[in-house]
Amino acid sequence: MRFLQVHLSMHRGGAHSAVRYLKNGLMSLGHHCDISSDRPDRIPSLDYDLVIFHSFSPENAKTYSDFLDTCRRNGIPRVIVMHDYWSLCHQTNMVMVGKGLVRCEEDRCDIRRCGWNGAKQPIIEGIRDEHIVCFTDVAARIFRDGGFSRIHVIPHGIDTSLFSPFDTPRGDVLKVFFTNAWGKKDIKGYRHWEWVKKNASGGIYCVQAMGSTRIEDMPNLYSAADVTLFLSLWEETFGLTVIESLACGTPVISYPIGIAPEIIENGVNGFLVRDSNPRTVMSHIETIMGMTSDARGEMRFNSRKSVESRFSTRAEAERYISLARIIRGVT
Repeated sequence: MRFLQVHLSMHRGGAHSAVRYLKNGLMSLGHHCDISSDRPDRIPSLDYDLVIFHSFSPENAKTYSDFLDTCRRNGIPRVIVMHDYWSLCHQTNMVMVGKGLVRCEEDRCDIRRCGWNGAKQPIIEGIRDEHIVCFTDVAARIFRDGGFSRIHVIPHGIDTSLFSPFDTPRGDVLKVFFTNAWGKKDIKGYRHWEWVKKNASGGIYCVQAMGSTRIEDMPNLYSAADVTLFLSLWEETFGLTVIESLACGTPVISYPIGIAPEIIENGVNGFLVRDSNPRTVMSHIETIMGMTSDARGEMRFNSRKSVESRFSTRAEAERYISLARIIRGVT
């Protein structure tokens, strides 16, 4: 099969990585996959079995619409991948300190907080009958509530040969890892991370990786840690950090956002912090610190096992291949 991924915002972090992972997965199974970040009239051919549309921004909304219209006119099978909640922000759960998940109400929606942008609305209104891919069951519910009728849940996949456990000496100090590539400190958990660092005991060593860290270096950073914190303060649509860390054998302590509630089991491969409170995060860090080396080793084994089959690039590619066959049968 021939696939084309249209990603007009190639500079954006998580989505950019996801596009590359999917291409590698499709090609590893013997299929062809191109990536376009340009206008449809600059694509030599549109002879594809499936065109996969990724995120857009207000700056490229017209190009995105033009590409969609070209596919519609030519009867080209397509699917739209929702990397965020776009203008459905009033349906997005916000994580409030000490209160857990609080759903925004449309009549008091704070545009500055939720990031709604009217430039996206025309496209939203025009794609409710298109095939839509989202990454979690929560996201599927949000989009169905928003009037979308053809929803397919396909989680991200990662290269599990790249993100794999490394033999790293374990000392008496517990290494706690936090990473966030793309700023937005008010909603991305930095304040809670700062609280953890400030209140960590002498037996805890805190390590942070910023957006300038190369993806090739991340597996070593994950593997060297005893636990990774995923403390985002809004309803992430997925959270690659979670599965990347687990694939490296490092358990995750996370707020109940994105893929975390669907993969993290308390005490098995990490902890889910349902009250979204850094004090509870610290209590789980201390629980891990008090474990025997055998118990920590079992948690690391479980972490890797929870990702291997379900979240590999191969598994993701196989789901898109099946979806392409379904869509070609109904278009």
